Amino acid sequence: MVEVKTNSVFVVDIDGTINDCSIELKKWKVFCGSAGCSSFRESEVEDLSSGLWCGLEKGRECSKEALIEKSGIFDKKAIVNLPPLRIARDNLWKIFKVTKNIWYVSGRPENQRVDTLNWLQKNEFPMCSLRLRSSIDKGLIPDIKATVVYILRNVYGKDGQQWFWIDDDERIREKAESLGIEYLKAPECWNGF
Repeated sequence: MVEVKTNSVFVVDIDGTINDCSIELKKWKVFCGSAGCSSFRESEVEDLSSGLWCGLEKGRECSKEALIEKSGIFDKKAIVNLPPLRIARDNLWKIFKVTKNIWYVSGRPENQRVDTLNWLQKNEFPMCSLRLRSSIDKGLIPDIKATVVYILRNVYGKDGQQWFWIDDDERIREKAESLGIEYLKAPECWNGF
């Protein structure tokens, strides 16, 4: 059970954490598996959010990114129609009533800011600060997000705060722990509020 206090701070991912993006992730995996990508690795893992099917390593860029974008995977039309996780929304409102310290931190690109904000509003999520991946951010999403969270904590953090990071990507656990932040695995963590 997570005890929310006025000095609690929550970093919250979007895709797979507060919405159901499983259909888009499956499309992405199928696309990458059939596009002749040299970094693709077949995975038996059902939880596609971990990115285990993509063998991109630190410092490498996706050679198929433009084709993925062109195919419409996770594009504007797709993201505005992703179904919200009601349990996530309900719990975020509970958190928001105790502490306003919620940061949405997503690996989505900055050019999806308006669509993301519109989705949050349309689906009645608390409107909090949103941090997205800039066009110059290259590398693995967990590394990019960890840098963003490190900066947030150092710029906005205060002594005595307890930070929580809610994300569906298991690779975030190590990043969070290295920053002294408690990692909560979504979506199952929403049952603990």
